[in-house]
Amino acid sequence: MINKTIDSVRELRDLLKKSGEDPEKFFPTCRGCGFCCLQATCSLGVNLFGSTYPCPALSWNGKMHRCKLAGDFADRLYIGSGCCSPLNSWREDIIERRES
Repeated sequence: MINKTIDSVRELRDLLKKSGEDPEKFFPTCRGCGFCCLQATCSLGVNLFGSTYPCPALSWNGKMHRCKLAGDFADRLYIGSGCCSPLNSWREDIIERRES
């Protein structure tokens, strides 16, 4: 039994590993496809930029999408923590996108 608050997906992945589970089964690794950020701007993005679309912090590095704000907030916002959306058809098709 877990008697602790999980503060991030990273902590949950670590806990799953320790219990012998494969975290990839529950939270596939983030591929940088941009799906999540192009579906909805996170609370930090809305607070900083308002309801602009797409979020100005979403960038393309030539290989994948990344959030310029991620740094210290990545864990709390689940940025790069893994794709758990069954609706995401972009995971295998990582290209530069500016619209969902």
